Amino acid sequence: MRLAVLVLVFLTVANPAWAQFKAYFDVSKLEIQGLAEPNWLRRRSGEQLLYMCVQSCPMPTGVAVKGVIREEKIEDAFATGEFSLAALDAAGKANAARLGSEFLGATAREIGGLEGVHMEAAAKGMFFVTKFVGRGDRLIDIKVTCPNLELARKLSDDAASALVGQVFK
Repeated sequence: MRLAVLVLVFLTVANPAWAQFKAYFDVSKLEIQGLAEPNWLRRRSGEQLLYMCVQSCPMPTGVAVKGVIREEKIEDAFATGEFSLAALDAAGKANAARLGSEFLGATAREIGGLEGVHMEAAAKGMFFVTKFVGRGDRLIDIKVTCPNLELARKLSDDAASALVGQVFK
């Protein structure tokens, strides 16, 4: 039960990097190749698109996607703002201390020619991988929860690659 609560908190907790939040954009039509029935359930929950693995992967494994419109340019946020590695590292460590988890780090990533950030955390045998990627005022927020770190990394990489092409045409 405590693990389920940690997973829920991870997927829904407000990130301190959302001070420049303006609105959500619709992600309901986006598709992540390879995450389809019968192995995956797909549904919309509020402003999130959720994929839950129901067979063929360790349980619980899930992917959550949000589309965010921000006040500031994403490139500025990655360079010196709320999505800079230093800011995300500090926020990750603070969240980990508060939740009793371990922050494994934040790294810059280029995804489909766009700037992005990859973060990892762990708690009680679960791994949490987050990717932020964007351009202009639009940001894709991808969160993966999985008991296998390598699978969580692969799912976040696959989701980011698939979504960048759909959102930033």
